[in-house]
This record gives sequence, structure tokens and C-alpha cells, in this order.
Amino acid sequence: MFWQFISFFLLFFCLTAVSSMMVGCGLLKEGCKMLGYIAFAAGIVIIGCHIVILPIVTWTYPLSAIAIPEMVAAGSATIWVIVFALKILLKGSLK
Repeated sequence: MFWQFISFFLLFFCLTAVSSMMVGCGLLKEGCKMLGYIAFAAGIVIIGCHIVILPIVTWTYPLSAIAIPEMVAAGSATIWVIVFALKILLKGSLK
């Protein structure tokens, strides 16, 4: 049960980071520089928090504070989605 949770956790956040970075590259190619940089930065933050914060937290508090990197990653993904949705809502398109 525990390993299923860990594998789901890693799979979800790895795919979130990869998809965010792919969307960011696509937006940069289309000419939407601000949204592209925000999406790419969200992917970098998600990857960075799992490479940097997760080992520190699990070393300091074994299995009791694993939600801290999850919260940082989810927060960056949420900010990116809100900015993306507001851009579409206010302008009607990405450009």
C-alpha cells in the first residue's frame, strides 16, 4: 500500500512537471512569451522541489512531512493554471 502511494505521488508530479514544461515550450513557439515562461518555470519548480526539498524533508522528518514538497509543487502548478485560465478568460484566446 505504501509503495503504491509513493509511485502514484511520483508519477503524478513527474507528469505534471513534464506536461507543464511541454506546454511552456509550445507557448514559446507560438509567441506567447509570458505564459510560456510561467509554464516552464512551474515545471522547473515542481522538479526542483522534489530534487531539493524532498530529500531534506525526508532526512529531517522521516515520513511525517512528505506533504511539504507536495504543497510547493501543487502551489506552483495551481498558480500556473490560474494565470493560464485568466489569460484565456480575459482575452478570449492566448494571443
